[in-house]
Amino acid sequence: MSLDEMHHRLFVEWREPKSLVVFNTESGKTVASLEGPSSDDLFYDANKGRIYVLGQTTGADPRAAGPGFIDVFQQKDADHYNKIATYPTGQGAWTGFFVPEWGKLFVSARRQGDQSAEILVYDAK
Repeated sequence: MSLDEMHHRLFVEWREPKSLVVFNTESGKTVASLEGPSSDDLFYDANKGRIYVLGQTTGADPRAAGPGFIDVFQQKDADHYNKIATYPTGQGAWTGFFVPEWGKLFVSARRQGDQSAEILVYDAK
């Protein structure tokens, strides 16, 4: 979950059904529902009016680490949002932390086989 305090909106990523749901925190009503990924983390960037959803593609074994990605949604106004981009993060990389003051999204990629664990850094542009 993440909160847009200025517009009184709460963003919640649901795993089943896979969707990004936006609630008005004053009325409690759903104002938007967008198709989303199976996600682990969700961040709201108030400076850019964007929502960053870190997710993964699951295969036959949902416990196996699949390819990760970042879905980016742009806020048009308090009740309308568009998906504007998807960026691959790599195998097993879908957990992160957003630092709004730095405009940076950090994503952890776990060690798998010959791939070392690492922290990936993305600039919010």
